[in-house]
Amino acid sequence: YIGIGAGAHSRITIDRIKHSFLTYHQPEKWLKHSLELNNSIQKQTKLSKEAMLEELLIFGLRIKNGINLKLFDDYLGKSFNAIYGDKLNTLCQENLIKITKQKLIATSKGQNLAHNITNFMVKNASL
Repeated sequence: YIGIGAGAHSRITIDRIKHSFLTYHQPEKWLKHSLELNNSIQKQTKLSKEAMLEELLIFGLRIKNGINLKLFDDYLGKSFNAIYGDKLNTLCQENLIKITKQKLIATSKGQNLAHNITNFMVKNASL
């Protein structure tokens, strides 16, 4: 996504690496840099694979449709099965997540614990 304006945040993926951009918060400073330097970016950071995974999980586990498993390969360069194998069996057995051929979905019980599930999945990922 691309944020526009003072204090905007953006995420742009370049060659499977997600970059974080932050523009100046102060409108006057943002405008001055935009007009005089044609660049209002205050900070640019390459996100680590762990940070990319964490973002994918934080946003995806909170929606009913879940996360398309293809996104793991698209974002991280590895398939969901290569990243996790059978490491998530306990979460499935506890009825916290459901894994189909195409999606990872947090159950209604799991959505209440999405933060804990995200932490567990980031910690146990083979990136």
